[in-house]
Amino acid sequence: NIASEVSLSSDCIPTYLDHGLMDGWVISSVTSVTKVSSTGECTILADFSEDEENPIVRGVISHPDGYYLASRESSLIAIYPDGTIEEKAVWVIDPSDPELYDITVWSLALDIRTNEVALFGLYGGFATFTDEEGITFHKKADVENWDGLYAYAGAAMDGGGWFSLVFDGNSGEVSIRKFNLIQGDWVNRLTWTRSDIFPWHMTINGDYGDF
Repeated sequence: NIASEVSLSSDCIPTYLDHGLMDGWVISSVTSVTKVSSTGECTILADFSEDEENPIVRGVISHPDGYYLASRESSLIAIYPDGTIEEKAVWVIDPSDPELYDITVWSLALDIRTNEVALFGLYGGFATFTDEEGITFHKKADVENWDGLYAYAGAAMDGGGWFSLVFDGNSGEVSIRKFNLIQGDWVNRLTWTRSDIFPWHMTINGDYGDF
């Protein structure tokens, strides 16, 4: 049942969404990060549409230290309420050289216990970030031997663990997979055919472990 609903204008369409720092929500809209009030009013916090080199912004999350984090495929940026933008981490994406291709970050998630941030790479890559340790690549995208898997929407389990929706471009199947930090790879938890349901995002019920 729908408990409540907020309507957004046609120029305020979310790709990824998280709760706001104080109220409402924060969304990414392909080239911008926007704050959405509890009544549906949209205020652009950062606009990269005129950046000729990289206009794209993907995942966005609220950080408990009072700023938003957003992924720009080859960088992780902080966006402060006053509009200040700070690069937290930068890495390499060079499709012509597999040795210089780290990760194409598609979505983000936050461990509310530790404030550690997970960066989910579209082509199966995975990394974590903290202010103290910077970025740690647990699995880089293997563009030479890519297996057709797209890890496109990640989430954090309240009790620990990083999960993502994964689409298999070869079989057409969608799965929920957990990243095993010891093995350095994705472990399948649940798989279904795309014809059943093809979700764009997910969240986790921390009390029961349901997705």
